Amino acid sequence: MSSTLQAEFLSVLIGIMRKSERNLLAAVDAQIYEKVFDLLSDVDDNVVADLLIDILTVLTTLTINVNELKILLRYLKSENQTWKKHSVKLLNIFKNLPARYGPDEFFNFPGRNGSGLVLPPIKTWPYQNGFTINTWFRIDPVANSIIEKEKPYLYWFCTSKGHGYTAHFVGNCLVISYTKPKEKSFQHCIQHEFKSREWHMITFAHQYQRWGKSNVQCHINGQLVSTAYFPWSLENNELFDKCYIGCTPEQNDLTSFSGQLSTFYLFSQYLEPLVVQGLYKLGPAYRNQFKFEYESAHILSEAQRKAMYDGKLMSSIVLNYNPIACEEQLVLQAGPKSNVSHFVHNAHAQMLPNVRSIVTYSIYSTLHSIGGIQVFFPLFDQLDHEQQDGSVDTNIGSILLNTLCQLIERSYTIQHQMITSKGFLTIGYYLEKSSKEHINIDVLNSLISLTNYFVKVQSKNSALLLKQLFVHIFFHPSIWISSSVDVSFERLFNFFLVLIISIFLGSNAFVYVFSYGIRYLQ
Repeated sequence: MSSTLQAEFLSVLIGIMRKSERNLLAAVDAQIYEKVFDLLSDVDDNVVADLLIDILTVLTTLTINVNELKILLRYLKSENQTWKKHSVKLLNIFKNLPARYGPDEFFNFPGRNGSGLVLPPIKTWPYQNGFTINTWFRIDPVANSIIEKEKPYLYWFCTSKGHGYTAHFVGNCLVISYTKPKEKSFQHCIQHEFKSREWHMITFAHQYQRWGKSNVQCHINGQLVSTAYFPWSLENNELFDKCYIGCTPEQNDLTSFSGQLSTFYLFSQYLEPLVVQGLYKLGPAYRNQFKFEYESAHILSEAQRKAMYDGKLMSSIVLNYNPIACEEQLVLQAGPKSNVSHFVHNAHAQMLPNVRSIVTYSIYSTLHSIGGIQVFFPLFDQLDHEQQDGSVDTNIGSILLNTLCQLIERSYTIQHQMITSKGFLTIGYYLEKSSKEHINIDVLNSLISLTNYFVKVQSKNSALLLKQLFVHIFFHPSIWISSSVDVSFERLFNFFLVLIISIFLGSNAFVYVFSYGIRYLQ
């Protein structure tokens, strides 16, 4: 096959993979990751090599497990102080690794017949203290779908007579509906456009008032967007035996949800906006029972921790369905066993045949599995190694350091690993021994950006990481003394000038950093 035909074929494949999450999952299931590496080592055409690397980049945006990361690092290891063929281009994969927003585990709904979760009958619907529905979802529309005919449902909690609570999409807008006996139905359209292929958190907090007006507060991504006032409570003793997530009792393709869904919560109480904002801070990957306060100590504010971990939120969990607690097609109820059961029998749900529980692996969880961020450090020892044509690429250091800084900013665990392994000491050593042509503006900008992050986000690790960063890199004269004038004088000098001015302005964080630097320079 000619190089031109190979390039055409690979371009079409990349377009298909990027079109939807379902296509990308199919490519992952085909296990093409290792096969692409085998092809890459034999390809001479640069265009075909770039397209193969694009395929790897798209695959790693969804998942990169331990074996795949080992294959990548093994390929990047130089031989006889020479980078392997196309391996420097392969470093561009690192640029997209840190940028991950979404859960590692989720339910995948294809939007076809027989796709949804079927819940067991609910004998008593919680209304006296209000109730709250909370979940994260991502819309992944089906190709060639007809918006005018489709009415996909996010959930359907009703009795056999059709009385109850539902939420469905009209285009990219969400409509919540309530049907009561002998009364007309009520619908409320949320004035928000849910963009496709982006994760959103939706929270419906129902506040019950016996003598006043009951209301429903609609929160999107932790922010209150609308409030509807109407008597939503169903105070009869009807059995809620038609309960579904992602479909309706008909289970046809026009009413089935197409996309991904993270953990689905139902609470037997009205949640205050402070708690809803805390749920959003915990992110789409959270699936626990709000039992252990220190699991989120570095994420939540003091007020949010007190409100969410006082035991009331945990005891109000009616159901907690998450993609980890699954056994074949059975979705186990992951709420506390000590809570009052609102179900007729067991609370486990069932996945219909076309629904899958997907488990992916982010770079953060994979790094944690193989020993931490330290596995990247040996790559800095290869900065001066030559490429196949005998040249030295001076952009390698900036790519590696930019990736490292982004990983540190986005992961509390990696911050802790950098402290315990004295990561900045190791990085400083490699930068000192390598050619100063690698110390360019991009390297300095990455370090300054990381410094600004530590100053703005005052986490428990910030002070110690700042100290190590300045002592082992910024205040290491051997790294900067032979660098270019643009780096050492203009950019670095201006940065230190800002530090000095901030001292006189009384910025405590900058004073702390600068005082440590002066102490070690002496």
